[in-house]
Order: sequence, then C-alpha cells, then structure tokens
Amino acid sequence: MDDSVGVTSQKRGLRAKRIGLAIAALVGILGLAWFDGGEEALHPISQEIAIPELAEQ
Repeated sequence: MDDSVGVTSQKRGLRAKRIGLAIAALVGILGLAWFDGGEEALHPISQEIAIPELAEQ
C-alpha cells in the first residue's frame, strides 16, 4: 500500500514540475514580448487616390 502512495505523489510531483515549467516558459515569452515591445514609430501615409467624377459635384 505504501508503493501506491509513493507513485501517486511522484505523479503529482511530475505534474507540478510540468506546470511550473509551462508557467516559467509563458512568463519568459511574455517578458520577451514586453521587452521587445514590437512597436515602431508611426509613419504618415501619403498616397493620392482617384476620386470618382460623381463625388466631385
């Protein structure tokens, strides 16, 4: 009976370790995304467009 308790606690420990690694990976990815920012300066968009003749009247 002691062996089954040991196996269960080992499975819990392995599950907790996997969850911990997943959380650490998620925090790492979010930290990298926050640090990198992914932001660029806004550039004005200037482009001429054709206006239909009906809109000019």
